Amino acid sequence: SEGQALCVLSEPLRQALERTLRDGRQAMLFLNRRGYATFALCDACGHVLGCPHCTVSLTLHKSSGALRCHQCGHARPVCQTCPRCAEESVVSLGLGLERVEQEVQQVFPKAAVARLDSDTVGSPRELSDVLERMRARELDILLGTQMIAKGHDFPAVALVGVILADIGLSMPDFRACERTFQTLTQVAGRAGRGEDRGRVLIQTFNPDHPAVVFARQHDSEGFVRYELQVRRRYGQPPFTRTALLGIRGQRVDQVETVARHVFDYVTRALAHWGLQETCSVLGPAPAPIERLKDNYRYHVYLKTDTASARAKLLGALQADLSVRRFASRHHCLIRIEVDPQSFL
Repeated sequence: SEGQALCVLSEPLRQALERTLRDGRQAMLFLNRRGYATFALCDACGHVLGCPHCTVSLTLHKSSGALRCHQCGHARPVCQTCPRCAEESVVSLGLGLERVEQEVQQVFPKAAVARLDSDTVGSPRELSDVLERMRARELDILLGTQMIAKGHDFPAVALVGVILADIGLSMPDFRACERTFQTLTQVAGRAGRGEDRGRVLIQTFNPDHPAVVFARQHDSEGFVRYELQVRRRYGQPPFTRTALLGIRGQRVDQVETVARHVFDYVTRALAHWGLQETCSVLGPAPAPIERLKDNYRYHVYLKTDTASARAKLLGALQADLSVRRFASRHHCLIRIEVDPQSFL
């Protein structure tokens, strides 16, 4: 809420920023989350303001005075009145880069601060302008999302701060740990690229998490060994071959019916070819974002020991006209994604 106390920067990070600015050096702060607050909630009835087209909460963008959906782009004006109970009790919660910018400007009013995300940069020229200002040392602190994580060489950057490093760890994806480690190591590489050594501070609620520990130790080989052990234990790639069968349509009952039909088809095929011991099928289950752009979505997840077994199953599924006709009668589409890179 508007009266919420500012507490984005931890005391060690605040002190490090003060020291960096005092020494005439530059700093970069990373938070991979746009907006000011991640959701708006009614303090009276608990209702979360969500997108009418997607099963996600709306993100508060304070500078534009709007609540926005980061999936479909739907926007509505910021309001204090709850649409469910009519009480004027809507508050904003969660943390976004816009709020980090506000606190940094309040704590360091004399510093030249810029924010780099898709809300502030709408063209390649605007991006180049901000980066050029940073390179020319016209900026003291650059805040950014994934856009600042890699590929930039600023010799005067002595400090990199990662805020809320835990965001990616909760994603419903077996690669969540790997991607968090990659992001942390990429962001950390922005510090100390000149003659002087740099410093990296990571704010996290999980300092003992392997992704954070191995990133802190700059131990890529150790992380790979650890992650491969976890993947082998739970039968995840690269030790299995996977495919995601996505079913979508505008009526949830029809989508669920088709998803069940696809699951049964694959299960029967596994039994017919005697592949139950080496292959498995999970689901059907709603996608993590069940409704996206007015379409309901269900997933069926296939894991096989070999690429040939996966190809055999998927080839049979694609060639069977009865499955496609069944989906068409229920006004649904089936999408097959081999080695899926996202489960959202």
